Amino acid sequence: MKFTDFKNRVVQIVVFGLITAALGYLFVDHRFGIGVIAGLPFSIFNFWLVASAVEGLEGESPRRSQNRFMLRSFLRMFISMAVLFISIKWGIYFMLGVAMGLILQMLTYFKDAVKLLSGKG
Repeated sequence: MKFTDFKNRVVQIVVFGLITAALGYLFVDHRFGIGVIAGLPFSIFNFWLVASAVEGLEGESPRRSQNRFMLRSFLRMFISMAVLFISIKWGIYFMLGVAMGLILQMLTYFKDAVKLLSGKG
């Protein structure tokens, strides 16, 4: 992944995060909005983990590539579970906001899927 692609994806994650946090703060609970902001850095880090694992796999064996990707995926899962577990301390709304913050990177993939399905990608 080129740096500009990575930067654009991070900008999308941050924009979705700020919109989600604002809407959550206004219409759900202030702790939800704060939780989204708290989960945002972990979402960006999780995206970086995958992007850096996939980058440079062209010359490696399929087994090594798969091992590298799976290790990063397990690390992402562990980080997400730890962050969610720790966030319970501040209440359910905060934890749900953090969960939303953690999945923000996945929301950016939906935009890509719509582009592909519409024939514009």
